[in-house]
Amino acid sequence: MTLLQLELNGNAISVASNRGGGQFGHLALTLSGADYLAVAHEAFVTPPNPGDTPIHGEAPTAHQITESNRAFLAAKSEYKLHLAVGQALKKQLLAAVGDIYVNELAHPTLRYATVTVRDLLAHLFLTYGQITLDQLKANTTELERPWDPSEPIELLWKRVQDCRAFAELGNDPISLATTV
Repeated sequence: MTLLQLELNGNAISVASNRGGGQFGHLALTLSGADYLAVAHEAFVTPPNPGDTPIHGEAPTAHQITESNRAFLAAKSEYKLHLAVGQALKKQLLAAVGDIYVNELAHPTLRYATVTVRDLLAHLFLTYGQITLDQLKANTTELERPWDPSEPIELLWKRVQDCRAFAELGNDPISLATTV
């Protein structure tokens, strides 16, 4: 589940957006509002649909018409990009996990058209992402497994790091003293 989240996050970040501070692309499509805010320190406001045609003020000048047309086209482009990124991420997620694990969210006729990537991820984490006591015990066993000196020491450090991160996700953190 964590790997799935990280892969989707990476793909979302890779498509630029000026929203939410402009540094995290479309990451807001894969993170909750609170999680995004914790990373970006600025809320991501979803681009609104600007409508079908630009709105010109009353008795606009040629310059005002040109400017409102430009602003409309930019807003339309941003809106379409946001939708396309969301659809692409959803398609990637569904291809990775398979319909069987999320089909209870599907509408009988619309399927996943109205379901967001965040909805799918939340469902997966809630349904399948709960860490059990047996998994935590296996994680502790993995942490305690002796190091094979024929392996690079970096593999040991990575294993320790992964075990501590897993324990943290399972709400059973491993202290630094215990790790040592």
